[in-house]
Parts: sequence; structure tokens; C-alpha cells
Amino acid sequence: MPPHVAAAAAPGTSGLTGVVVGVVIVEQRGLGARVVPNAAVARETIASLVDGVAMACVVDVEIRGHPAHLRLLLRRLRARLPAAPLLVGLWPADEPMLADRELQREVGATHCVSTLGGAVTICVDSAHAGAPAVETAMT
Repeated sequence: MPPHVAAAAAPGTSGLTGVVVGVVIVEQRGLGARVVPNAAVARETIASLVDGVAMACVVDVEIRGHPAHLRLLLRRLRARLPAAPLLVGLWPADEPMLADRELQREVGATHCVSTLGGAVTICVDSAHAGAPAVETAMT
């Protein structure tokens, strides 16, 4: 069975701890999950990452302003997972993108959250609603 959740943190950020904890919690809720290294979401390697995945999650804990790196990663994921929800976890909680639905659409996020609990809830709810598996990527 493919993982329901694969998790990754943005390059150069300190989000790996949150990603690992999130994967453990999602697994405790009965879903398959895995941590994905940054290298796995590169243009050259992303094809092998998304086989059988229904949802992708990306964590970025040091985002500032207009996140071109995040937009490019989500574009690569969307090309490989055209029907999948794309969840983005952003910290700090006052990140403007969390309140700006237009900016979320611009970068390609289906969901944006600022808490680990919020991310887990969306992953679990999506899986129970019949969404395909969840893949989480660290950018």
C-alpha cells in the first residue's frame, strides 16, 4: 500500500522535526506515512516520489514574502498529482499567506495551515473522505 502521507521540509529550513512528528501522528491515526528528503522533490527525481500518492504536504518554516521556491515545488507536484490536494504547513503563524486565499491559489496550495494539529486533521479527513494517499514534501 502506498503511503497516505509523505512529508518533506523546505530546503534550508528547520521544519524536519515537525515533519517527522507529523508523520508519526498520522501513522498513529492509521494512515501510511513517510518522510521525504529534499532531494526527492527535485525536478530530476520527483517522478519516483509520487507513484500512488493522493495528497502532498509541504512544510516551510522560514517562508518570507512571495515564496518562489514553494510555488515551483507545488507546480512540480501538481504536474505529477493533478487531482491531489496539496497541503502547505507554514510557520510562523503570522505568515501573511495563511490569511490570503489569493496568494495560496497563486502558489498552488489547496490547504494552508499553521499548526501540526491542523495538518494532521486535514490529512486524516482527506483520507477518510476517499481522497488518494497523502504525500508530504519538505521544500
